[in-house]
Amino acid sequence: MSRHRLAEVRLRGDDGFSLTELLVSIVIGMIVVFAIIQLLDTSLSLSRTTQQRIDSAQRGRLALDLVARELRAQTCLSSTEPALVAAADSDITFYINLGAPTAVPERHQIALESGDLVLRRWVGVRAAVGVTPSVTYPVAPSITTTLLENVRTVGSTPLLRYYAWGVGASPTPSTLLATPLSATDIPLPVKIAISFAVLPDRAFNTSQPTATFEDAIFTRTADPNDPTHGQACN
Repeated sequence: MSRHRLAEVRLRGDDGFSLTELLVSIVIGMIVVFAIIQLLDTSLSLSRTTQQRIDSAQRGRLALDLVARELRAQTCLSSTEPALVAAADSDITFYINLGAPTAVPERHQIALESGDLVLRRWVGVRAAVGVTPSVTYPVAPSITTTLLENVRTVGSTPLLRYYAWGVGASPTPSTLLATPLSATDIPLPVKIAISFAVLPDRAFNTSQPTATFEDAIFTRTADPNDPTHGQACN
């Protein structure tokens, strides 16, 4: 076989992919890569949503427990001064005693402000015997704490609702009081309902609430045999 013929045979043996085959391979490869990217994006999105729900649930549950504990511990400042100082849809101010029965009650306020649930505390000093009021408090809060960030109301339901005894043979705390509570109504609440929705931490950059919380507390010394009054201040 001549040298020229041998070279031609060798060149034929080194044939590669045709242009059509190469293009088809590229298209198939791109489809596979895009499918993998889409799968990863979906997985990351689901993982992020799960993290948002866990974050909202953990922070919201802790804040709800703290608020409920605060409201359950409300106490009358004296036999003539009820536990509540002021009460509205988004804030409540009250006296509280988390210490010994002889401890000086603090004045606390829980308020929903600019998307945050805030607790303010006024630490008072007991006055001399026979002096009114029996405890004096500073003008400015002694301590201010943010209990929960990124909080919203649940639709048109306010953060706080106040109930007095209903009328009937077996009184139940079913009478919803108008807010803000008037001086006449301020001693009457025997149940306080709490409702709020929580968004994930601001680092998640979302505006959709992912957890909703509701609870109700009952005042400790309310007497159903005396439905014309709320918490007893004896």
